[in-house]
Amino acid sequence: GGSKSQGELGTVDVPDEHKAGVRKLFGDDIDAAAKKLGEGLPSGVNAKTSFSVHNGAVIFSTEFRSADGKDVGKATRTFDPTSGIVEHTLFRLDSSQQGKGIGTAYLKNNIDAYRKAGLKTVRIKAGSESGAYAWAKLGFVPDQNSWDRLRGDLATDKAVLNKFSPEDNSSIKTLLDEKNPKGIWALADSQWGRKDGRVRLTLLTSKATTA
Repeated sequence: GGSKSQGELGTVDVPDEHKAGVRKLFGDDIDAAAKKLGEGLPSGVNAKTSFSVHNGAVIFSTEFRSADGKDVGKATRTFDPTSGIVEHTLFRLDSSQQGKGIGTAYLKNNIDAYRKAGLKTVRIKAGSESGAYAWAKLGFVPDQNSWDRLRGDLATDKAVLNKFSPEDNSSIKTLLDEKNPKGIWALADSQWGRKDGRVRLTLLTSKATTA
């Protein structure tokens, strides 16, 4: 059955049988954890996080609002306490709010929480969320299948290649020859990984693992 546990698990309605799973990710004070997820966001943007449990998975959703209360975005994550994997299922941000560092700041807060809980694997759809480069710069790598697919597709993406000089393309293709998924770190620091030339890596759809 469900019961509200004031204090012990904050003010979130968590069924008794799932409290251990919630604690594994957020500790005893969920309200404090929710507040921490919204820290460091650019001025003029507020975040409010709510929690629910479905089929044993802990779901936490963050709504982003402008100073005047307008809904400007939402993020949803699903944590499976059994597997220890967090899945980033949604990240939406109005175009008016993009490029301000909201996604990157929120993502960093997420990763801080995961590392504190000892989690090592996140299932993501990068490109919908600060791009895969943001993940790389936080020390994550794609799994081997994702990296192999990514290397092949980027190397033949003429729309991207046309943005850079032949010299740059040559050096980038050298980076894409790296078979180790950690090669994404060098790619993130290259011309392609810089903000003005960043590719939205929509193909990185599997797992990212902290190295």
